[in-house]
Amino acid sequence: MKTYKQLIAEVAEPESADEKRFKAKHAVKKIDHPIDDDAEETQFKGKTKKDTSNKASYKKGEDEAVYESADLTEMFKAGSVKLADGSNIKLSKEEAEAVNDLFSELNSSNKKRMEEEMTKDKNGFDRIVKFAKESQ
Repeated sequence: MKTYKQLIAEVAEPESADEKRFKAKHAVKKIDHPIDDDAEETQFKGKTKKDTSNKASYKKGEDEAVYESADLTEMFKAGSVKLADGSNIKLSKEEAEAVNDLFSELNSSNKKRMEEEMTKDKNGFDRIVKFAKESQ
């Protein structure tokens, strides 16, 4: 990556006499930071390392695991649900809560199977909702 000085050096130099006079009148003066003695070594240098201690941060290669473990507490919402066979079915608030509670306790493989079964057709939907209500 180029530094600012390198980028400025690549800019075309003024050709006409007027442009040269303009540039001469507008010289850049570098002023040190007024609290430079009290400043940390990395302050204003851009050499700090990224803080990865945040909960949302993850190490390289862990993105899939972080995504899969995300809190999906409302996978299913009350209202009309469109099934894979093209039909629509109503999901009440209580049913949605029961299904979401069940869903949150499953591992990623079983979550996928449950979602496929529930959205396949009315029979699968009814089976999952019934099981979720009974498991509360």
